[in-house]
Amino acid sequence: MNNASRCDSAVIDHITLLMQTSDEEALTAIDDAMTQSPSDARLHLLRGAMLAHQARYDEAITALSRAVVLNPTLHMARFMLGYLEIVGNRPTEAIAIFSPLTADHGDEAIRLFATGLVNLLENRLTLAAKNLQAGLDLSPASHPLGGYVHSVLEGIKETLGRRNDASQTAPTIEPGANHFLLADYLHRSH
Repeated sequence: MNNASRCDSAVIDHITLLMQTSDEEALTAIDDAMTQSPSDARLHLLRGAMLAHQARYDEAITALSRAVVLNPTLHMARFMLGYLEIVGNRPTEAIAIFSPLTADHGDEAIRLFATGLVNLLENRLTLAAKNLQAGLDLSPASHPLGGYVHSVLEGIKETLGRRNDASQTAPTIEPGANHFLLADYLHRSH
């Protein structure tokens, strides 16, 4: 990304603080920042996160897709996009979106999280649980995806505990409310 179009880190910090207190103010700040830095994938990621938080999934998918187009290595955007495809019951799309994340790209926790969700979608629940737990074990407790992954892992464990036959389907994934603490990730990765 051209540094001239990159949003200032102080603006990103301000937006992430607003995201914790006021959806509307955060979206306004994101939109204002996007007028100055329309090619900053981080802003599209933040916008997608806010829209997903408001259950505006189609708009969130559009924003996250734009983030991935602008910066294909923005792994958080790709992961969230794949996750929303799961929530929208589009497993084929989710698997395709997760595919680059399942390769070795430098973030082992996200690789394991994506691999775990692909295994979940392919109904390999025991392997999915192992992947997700290994990712959690590698990541700090404050990892922005921790809440998502933990809730999915609990659903898998519950399903495995009830499973009496091979026809049991994979658990449903619901978006969590604690998935927007992205500031640390944005500063570390991009």
